Amino acid sequence: MKAKILTTLFAVPALLVLATVIDCGHSSPTPPPNGFNARGEQWVLAPFGGVQFLATTTVQGFWLNDYSGAQGSTTSFALLAVNGYGHVNDGRAPARWFLQTPIPCITYLEPNARDVFIGSNQVTRCVVATVFLAANPDSVDLQSPPPSVTFSGGGFSTDYGMPVIEYYDQYTGELVASTTAYSVAGDGSSLQASTPDLSSIYSGSYSVVVSNKLADGSNSIVGVATLSACCVDPPPPPPPPDPGDCGDGRVCNIQ
Repeated sequence: MKAKILTTLFAVPALLVLATVIDCGHSSPTPPPNGFNARGEQWVLAPFGGVQFLATTTVQGFWLNDYSGAQGSTTSFALLAVNGYGHVNDGRAPARWFLQTPIPCITYLEPNARDVFIGSNQVTRCVVATVFLAANPDSVDLQSPPPSVTFSGGGFSTDYGMPVIEYYDQYTGELVASTTAYSVAGDGSSLQASTPDLSSIYSGSYSVVVSNKLADGSNSIVGVATLSACCVDPPPPPPPPDPGDCGDGRVCNIQ
């Protein structure tokens, strides 16, 4: 009986040591979420009804009032998120906020004043005033692009400088190239612009935004044309990681 009791007493410290070793491998607890996420987008009226995504834009936020349990010290922000959402660090929540874009909008697709909760995603979609323009050519071989593109549809002006032409990826809203017109018709019905460097883009559809320059140097959108690009496929995605490699020198998934 004494031998059995001694064996049990010696086994307990061993278990405690084992438990301590196992616990040392655990990561520290994940901190609670902080602030919230936001994204601004420009949309245009589609030619056959509905709306069409154009590009990302800056979103601005202004805190209005708190709800029970509100925390965070940030009460205003402005950010531009090209892919995904930008994070409003320490943004006040849960609370009521007013979200907008700095560009003029016909309307917004979500209410400007809204309730915002910690860790939530807030998108502000601004529908901009525009018309659809025609591009010639409207299809580009990226391996042999044309030297210039002609845009027609009217409304082009050189009062404060040559119009600006910007190429946006229709999927991400990322600005991929830009240039300025080198020739504008006297009646403003058409313009010509050199094809910008498109070597960094791949096959797909792109929105081409044509804007007039204003007296203060800013741009005013005249219209949007659609351009398709072909013959250069994106690189293949990287191979998945080795299931036995955690990426930091440790070995994972040992059975």
